[in-house]
Amino acid sequence: MLHFDGKLIRQTGAEHKTLSIPELFETYNALGEEPLAAQNELFRAVVSAAEGQYDDLSEAARLHVDFWKNFLPRHIESNIFLYTAKITNTYQWALEINREGLFYKDISGMFSPTPDRVTAQGFSDFWFYGPLLPIPDPDIRKRIIVIIRNAFEQAGGAAYHAHFPLLEYPAFANMPHWNFGDHVASDFVNMRDFGVDFGSQNFHDGPVYTGFISFEHCLTRPEFARRILNNEVWEDIVSRMPDRGNIPLADNLSIPPHPSIEKEVLKNMVASLDDPAKPDAEHDLETWAAGATALNRMDAAQALWEKRQSEESVTLLLSLFKEDDPEHYWRNVVFNILYKRYSSHTARQWMIQCLLGDREDYFQKSLDGLRFWGLFENTKLADPALFASLTWSDKQQGTEEFREVVEKMEKLLD
Repeated sequence: MLHFDGKLIRQTGAEHKTLSIPELFETYNALGEEPLAAQNELFRAVVSAAEGQYDDLSEAARLHVDFWKNFLPRHIESNIFLYTAKITNTYQWALEINREGLFYKDISGMFSPTPDRVTAQGFSDFWFYGPLLPIPDPDIRKRIIVIIRNAFEQAGGAAYHAHFPLLEYPAFANMPHWNFGDHVASDFVNMRDFGVDFGSQNFHDGPVYTGFISFEHCLTRPEFARRILNNEVWEDIVSRMPDRGNIPLADNLSIPPHPSIEKEVLKNMVASLDDPAKPDAEHDLETWAAGATALNRMDAAQALWEKRQSEESVTLLLSLFKEDDPEHYWRNVVFNILYKRYSSHTARQWMIQCLLGDREDYFQKSLDGLRFWGLFENTKLADPALFASLTWSDKQQGTEEFREVVEKMEKLLD
């Protein structure tokens, strides 16, 4: 739920946070996974108050204010675009634009654990930062810009011409790629002809997770891209773009490269897990990882699981939920890994805790995990009747049926 008291925006429910007016207009996806219709209403409601602070706002915030002052969602022309993205296989996509926003449907499951996953993006985030997921066809990108521009109350104004750059995407005979790690576990980044995918893989599970950053986001959100891709890789990717539009790039951004010294320490400590002369190697790695960066903590957790099936591995993963995560990066990564950790008692108990907790996003993620386990790990969890009363509304109401099903689910997972 979103509330605006004239000065601050308060978000309650699955996410609890308070935003100032500048933070609302300067932050990408500031309102998280709130329904886009509610976000649109909130932005429109805050415009008048934001104009009262106009002189104190950054240039980026002023552009967003101008956008929401002139943009009328009810004038959006609804359309669905069908297209493909090709690597080795051809992946099907559908993009719908309507009065609420943009909705990307990953029909083939290119970046999703299951097909047909839908990801939403708000109008102003698309307008200023570009596509969140692949849109290889430049004509579709242009068409969406036209649709949004036609919903402006009047032509002209600061935001009217300030949409993301319409780039010429690069074409490669051989796709550039980067790997960090070894044959046991590694991180990867691949520069495609429609954007950049990245992820982690290991010998035991294969790909653990895969994410995507568009070329536009590499330029319009450089801090985010540098943090996710690694500073040197990001610079290499940008240097290979034949067209950067009119995006200026700062010479010295505040995002540091991956700490190479810490990576080397991690590599040596993981290797010591195979040394019988170091009986305390597991404890030493666990202790070190507790104070490591988030990326290295995740790598340490992966190594502890692959080599020792350690419950501490899952505990380290769960610690990533405490990281600053405005775009749900760590939340999605951790849950995707936990779905493959059925044999861990800690992972199973976490899923139950999510059913009983006060975060709706964790609740829904745990349901996805339980259904996944029902398909591949424990057929007793596949009973549809188990999930009939496992709804967020039942949880909030505290129905007896909900409590009984959670207790039964806990016994099946014990």
